[in-house]
Amino acid sequence: DVVLVTEAEPLDDPGPRILYVNEAFERVTGYPRDDVIGRPIYSIFGPQTDREVVAHMVEDVRLRRPAAGELVLPRFGGGEYRVACSAVSMADERGEASNLVIIARDVTERRRLEEQLRHSQKLEAVGMLAGGIAHDFNNLLTAMLGYSELLLGRIAPGERYRREMEEIRRAAERADRRDVLYVPGGQIAGMLNEKSIRPARVIVDEMAAQAASILSNLNAQYVAGCKWSYGFACEIPQGL
Repeated sequence: DVVLVTEAEPLDDPGPRILYVNEAFERVTGYPRDDVIGRPIYSIFGPQTDREVVAHMVEDVRLRRPAAGELVLPRFGGGEYRVACSAVSMADERGEASNLVIIARDVTERRRLEEQLRHSQKLEAVGMLAGGIAHDFNNLLTAMLGYSELLLGRIAPGERYRREMEEIRRAAERADRRDVLYVPGGQIAGMLNEKSIRPARVIVDEMAAQAASILSNLNAQYVAGCKWSYGFACEIPQGL
């Protein structure tokens, strides 16, 4: 653990002068011992150091209570580190504050691992949610494909609505081949389905022809309001 001993006063800026540091202080902070002895303790703080935490610790020291807090401090030569520190005021034989003893432990790596764990747990939760959405989405596609096939079996080629039903079936088939669900706002949620997402060659002319066929059946005012983006995707206003 890092150990510092300072004067008892002043507790306000620039803080009490540093009287002693141990070898762990040099190893963790990068500061040579001779460079910090005699300096005010606040001089080794940085802009990233939480002044509110410092103020709470100072108040506890004023009241002769053990103080504790977690601070981010600049490392000598660049970078930063995080320490969990505690401070206690030492009294002389008259009962007056004589020194301040600060003990700190480097928790930089621990906090990094905790953040990684939180991030992985968040990804796992998102993956479970996306998997559930994918399951429901596939159920809807199965129903769309099944009913479109039934209706096409009852509508002879050339009859009314045959073309529209074929477009519905093709759209459902294209959606069934994809492992990505497009959600409002242009965001893409990976479905994390059992199938893996693999790149595939596409015929751009065919895709453009299919899009043109769909758009040709739309009212002109809605087509004009589409927001086009990469991949020929467009957002149709809600309520269409």
